[in-house]
Amino acid sequence: MFRRTLHWLPLCCAPILGCSYYDASLLDPLAGPTDATSDSYVDAADASSESSGEASDDATDDTSDVAPDSVAEGSAEAQTCGHARPPDPPTVSGAGGDIEFVVAVSAIDFGDATGSPKQIGYDLDFRCTCQGEANGCIRQSWATADACDGPEGRDNSTGAFISKMSTLFGGFGSESWSEAALAGEWSLLLQVSGYNGLPDDDQVRLDWFVPDQYWEDKPDKTFVPSWDGTDTWPIRASCLVDQGAGSLSLNAPKYFDDHAYVSGGVIVGSMSESAFQVSADYAIQFNGAFITAKVVEGPMGWALQEGLLAARWKLDNILGQISRISLLGMPVCTDHLAYLSLKKQICDYADIYSGVGSPTTPCDSISTGMIFETAPARFGDIFVDVLSPAVCDPAVDPANDTCNNL
Repeated sequence: MFRRTLHWLPLCCAPILGCSYYDASLLDPLAGPTDATSDSYVDAADASSESSGEASDDATDDTSDVAPDSVAEGSAEAQTCGHARPPDPPTVSGAGGDIEFVVAVSAIDFGDATGSPKQIGYDLDFRCTCQGEANGCIRQSWATADACDGPEGRDNSTGAFISKMSTLFGGFGSESWSEAALAGEWSLLLQVSGYNGLPDDDQVRLDWFVPDQYWEDKPDKTFVPSWDGTDTWPIRASCLVDQGAGSLSLNAPKYFDDHAYVSGGVIVGSMSESAFQVSADYAIQFNGAFITAKVVEGPMGWALQEGLLAARWKLDNILGQISRISLLGMPVCTDHLAYLSLKKQICDYADIYSGVGSPTTPCDSISTGMIFETAPARFGDIFVDVLSPAVCDPAVDPANDTCNNL
């Protein structure tokens, strides 16, 4: 066991917000429309390039926040809109298996890298916004960014949000984060167990681990991942459940789905909460996430390809992380010269509710779609995280702020 002081906020230790909102229907891939798609990932080059329309510039506090030229809900267009969802469970029962493997994420794209965020994601709210249907939650007057869905109702405002933020902060965005992952600065480890090795398996387990920097359990920083299946990644203790008296085990991750499945060679899993660290300074926490990916066996072993994560990114979490970013040479506290402008730009993108809501529930999150690739990997040592002092005083800490006071 190793111990060191961190100079950023390890997200897994942050209080889990909104977990009480969840019920089984939120994470059930079959909930909602019955015309679920069987595609786990839509390549932007193959997807339709037609725009779903622009959102109205005049956002309101009701559910009428749709494009002026959108047709009425219940029309033929609304009835024929497909809803992009994970594959259905397989028809096999009690397949069982003993295959177990671990992969590490090597590249990600929220759509800001390809410039096609609306082609990435799933229909998280069962609504085809601006395609004959209104939003699935109330957009407050301060949420004015385009909230129209992509093809088949795909929800991914995060891609546009990150594109905008990357112009303000260096090293912020999918390209920078992917380069950092390849260099070993961060990753995300997924473990699949109980798999039968066939295209269909009705029950497997999917575990989610947040690793430390690759070299933390190595002699020095010259050790970087080779991405050949032999890499061992140190795991943050903050992503494991304390078994009592500080006892930690890789067999007790905080984030997991023990009712995941494989259908047509695609694994489907869901997590009510999940987290990862995309850099030494910035962490992300998701609510109500779906994960799908092709399960393939290659020369380095089993891996996940063409992965897709669809989730909700709460505004509270985004605001709470701003202080970990430096702008104009200073941490962004609420008394920072640029804070109010930056806060408004963040709140602009609210387009979805973090839990089980209704069209009358205020939006409190930004919808997220992220594609990812992986390579086989192994677990390293467990590191006990030690929190560094808060960057901002409580009176000016963005973590205590909210978009509702704009």
